Formats: sequence, C-alpha cells, structure tokens
Amino acid sequence: MSSKKRIDFLKELASHYPSNDAKCLAEENGSLHSYYLQKWSDNVWGGTMSSEFQKMYNEGDGRELLCKACAIHSSSMLAYNFFHWINNKSIFRFREIEFDRVVFEVKIPCLKKLRAAKKKAGEETEDGFVCANMDVMLVGKKDGRPHVFFLESKFTEHFSSASSAMRKINAAYYDKDKVRYIVTKYDMPAVVEKFKDKVVANDRQKVYYDGIKQSICHLIAMTNLVDDKNIREAFARRYKIDETSTFHFANLLYRPDERFEKEADYYGKYCLLYEEFYKSIKGNYPEEQIKVYSNPLSYTDVWSVMECQINPELKKYLNDRYMREASKRLTMEIF
Repeated sequence: MSSKKRIDFLKELASHYPSNDAKCLAEENGSLHSYYLQKWSDNVWGGTMSSEFQKMYNEGDGRELLCKACAIHSSSMLAYNFFHWINNKSIFRFREIEFDRVVFEVKIPCLKKLRAAKKKAGEETEDGFVCANMDVMLVGKKDGRPHVFFLESKFTEHFSSASSAMRKINAAYYDKDKVRYIVTKYDMPAVVEKFKDKVVANDRQKVYYDGIKQSICHLIAMTNLVDDKNIREAFARRYKIDETSTFHFANLLYRPDERFEKEADYYGKYCLLYEEFYKSIKGNYPEEQIKVYSNPLSYTDVWSVMECQINPELKKYLNDRYMREASKRLTMEIF
C-alpha cells in the first residue's frame, strides 16, 4: 500500500452526483451513512421507476425501496440504472445473446424449509422453500435458442472482509444429517463445508467470504431449476421464460479505479477467492445447462459493450454517476 493519503472512494463518487438537493452527502462525515439521499427516486435515471419495477423491488428479499435504494452506493440501484432500459424494442446485445427483457429481485427455491423453523434475518422463504434472491435476470435468445442470465450485483460490498454469513452458514447446507437439498445428486455440501472451514481457519484474512456464501445459494437454486421438474415449471410460469433455456450466472462487480488502492485491493482478493470457488464447484452442478463464469464480471466489462447501445442522455448519466471512478481494465473471460 502506498504511503500517500488514501483517496475516499465514496466522497469521490458523491462529488459527481447530479442532484443539488442531496443534503445527506455530507463531506464532514466519512461514514457510509453520510451518503444516503432523501428519497430513492433521486437515485434512479429520470427520477422515476415504472410500477412494474417498483413491485419487483418491494417484493424482493431486501425490500430495497424502503431504505437501501437511497444509498448512492446501492448495488440494486446500480443494476437498475444499467439494465432497466432493456425491452423488446431496446435490445441489449451481450456475448452474442440478444436480451429483450429484464427482471429484478428474482426468487428461486434453494432448500427445503423445515415446517417448525423460524425465518432468519435476511432469509427469503416461499411455498415451503428457502429461496435465493437474484438481483438481475436478463432474458434473451441466441440463434433462436432461449437464454437466461442471472447476475449478482455488487457495488461496494466486496470492498470489505464481511464473512459472518459464510462463517455461520446453516448446517442444512453442509451437515449430512441435516441437509435439506432439493436435488441431492451433487456434492455441494462438501464445497460448502470447505469454505466454511476456510473462513474459520483464516479468520483475520481480509476478503469478502459472504460473496461466496451468496454464490453457493445461487448455484444450488439454479441446479434446482434444471433438475427439478416442478420447480422449473413453476418458475417458467411465474417469470414467463422458456423451460428449455440455458442458464448463465456471474458475479457482477463494480471494479474501482486503481487510484482507490484499498478498494482495488479488496476487489483483487475477492476475485482470487472466487476463482478458487469456481474450481471447487466443477462436477457439482449441471454444467451443460448452467454456464457459470470462471471470473467475476465487472461493470466495466458491461459498460464497454453497453455504451454504444444506449441513448446519449443515459450514457452521460451512467458515466457521470458511476464510470468515472471505475477501472478501465477489462476482465478476461475464458468462454
């Protein structure tokens, strides 16, 4: 780490915010809570959101519009601002797939729920299942074949060593006497136990293990979509997707510019941890139907393709709000 004074990432991000009445962007207080806006509509393109999208966020796991969406570092609003424009008249072309629909805050059954079990904080339950909550679902086609791309959006969460969720993960994910998997033919419990033990053994390691915990839940849920007929049919009806779709999954991370040394260091460490996770899951999910990215995807990667596909006003907004502080480096993806 350089000995020069560290540049405050959030302060720099706030300095480009276009609203003049965002009184909560107080420079004198460097805490995260200084960077909340008065209302969530100050944090979205055009200052408004369709009732359809509002419903998605209000029904999601985080109930984002109640509070979290007011933060200038909100990962859900970052995702919304980037992807809300996609529809059958505004196609987003990415990795040779033409996406014509976006859904936010998507629920997928992950584990069987014990009847007597109480809902834990941050746990989404529905119809007898504990559910995983996907931030973004893009729906499209390639050569006439249906594809669904699930994205887990991160803005600043990975600029920390948050690990309590992985350390305290429920025994239903890894204990052979307590597991509540819906599909049992893969050895995901061994993967879970490996990373649970790893975070305990490396308790002082400064890396974002909670991102791995979320990826575990998402992968289990996607496996259920592929291998459980009832879940697949119910999901297809609810979200109006083709049951024969190929699924894709990626962590979508905000990659900070290298001048933000602390944040860039956290980003790099999490990417290395995720690569280890990717190697560990090989053979433990239906790889023909689920394409898991071997590295986290960055918003810079998406921006490099998207900026020429959107209108000039939205392009300026996204660039001013987010991309000025982002790294210009692209992530190399192997497929």
